[in-house]
Amino acid sequence: MSELSIASSASFVAANYKSLTSAHTTTPILFHIIHIANISKSRLNQKDDWLEYNDPNNVSADRLNKSNKIVREIKMGDDSTPVASVYDVYKLLLRDSHNNYCYGYEVEPLGFLRNSSSQSTGTPLPIRLGGRLIVKSGCLIQQGVLLLRNRQCNYLGIDESETELVSQLNNGIVNKYIDVLDMELKEGS
Repeated sequence: MSELSIASSASFVAANYKSLTSAHTTTPILFHIIHIANISKSRLNQKDDWLEYNDPNNVSADRLNKSNKIVREIKMGDDSTPVASVYDVYKLLLRDSHNNYCYGYEVEPLGFLRNSSSQSTGTPLPIRLGGRLIVKSGCLIQQGVLLLRNRQCNYLGIDESETELVSQLNNGIVNKYIDVLDMELKEGS
């Protein structure tokens, strides 16, 4: 049996691990990446990034004034720059094939989130939502959260047969992220 077929049939119920301080996955599990959050940046900075993608000419320059942004330099053909900084830390909302949701946190920079050869999203996200990720057996679980390392992750990308999910997650993504960040900022104040 292939790793993909084993992972597709496995499920991960985070609530079963919530009271355990530490455990490990026993089989590979296939997940879809439903949401990505850069937890190394403040929500306000994230919102500014998203607003820039929504309307580059209406971005806060210093959070007090709006200004017309002037483009001073454009780097053409520089494909060596990573999609995400090595200092960024991502939290992933994952859904298994049985519709169970859980969070996965980077313990170390994950290659598939920083590989510049992967498809460009045109947004602050390093990859498009809806991609498939196999979390291999032996992945550390702490209180129901997966702690992700490179050697335990196999990113398969987007399956062309799942266009409905991918378009549902990615269509209007800029406004969706801005709305979520607005709501989180209001709740935090």
